[in-house]
Formats: sequence, C-alpha cells, structure tokens
Amino acid sequence: MPAIRLAACLLVCFGLQAQVQTPESPPLLPGKAKTLARPDLVLHYKDYGQGEPVLVLMGGPGFSGDGMEPVAQMIAKRGRAIVPDQRGSGGSMPKDAKAITLDATLADLEALRKEIGLEKWTVWGCS
Repeated sequence: MPAIRLAACLLVCFGLQAQVQTPESPPLLPGKAKTLARPDLVLHYKDYGQGEPVLVLMGGPGFSGDGMEPVAQMIAKRGRAIVPDQRGSGGSMPKDAKAITLDATLADLEALRKEIGLEKWTVWGCS
C-alpha cells in the first residue's frame, strides 16, 4: 500500500511539473536558499513567492525538499512556499543519527515558523 501512495504522489508531482513548465510560461525562478541554525544542525530550506505561506513537506527522513520544487512553483504563483530539508534529509543532517526524531523535527519546523515571522501557515505534505 505505501508504494501505491508514493506512486500517486509522484504522479501528482510530475503532473504539476508538466503544468508549470510549458513553452509559453515565463522561466521558473528557483527558491531562495536559506538556513536556520539549530542546536544540533543547520536547517536548510528554500523560500518561493510571496503571500499566504504554505509549508511544503516531502516524506522522510531521507528525502530532500528538492523533490517538491514543482509543487512550490505552483504555490508561488499565488502565495509563498517554504520547503525545508527536514531533519535527516538533504542538507539538514545532524551529527548524531539518534537526533532524527519526530519531536526534534517538529521543533525545527516551529523554530522555522518563528524565525520567518509567521503566526500561522498551511501545511502541505507528500509521503
């Protein structure tokens, strides 16, 4: 069953990518790469667009947020997408693998929300 869900998510992501990148569309701008220092790692994330904020999460740990670029580009047409490399993924690797926990990941996301000055955001995820 998880493989079916992943396949469905990938189809949605690839479908969004196909919608975003057409010959008539203006060139896509990459997200602004940013970092947030945490006690045991540096959290890497990209920030796209402006407006209503959406936290875009890739399944993990282990998967970089780069796979969510098509989704972030779609959101950035009307709002703001924040795409982190979650703890244990991409550039956000703690020195100790035992530090990759749900509690620590949630603390990272809360610190990120506060750091960028948001009271609230919508969460969109794929796993």
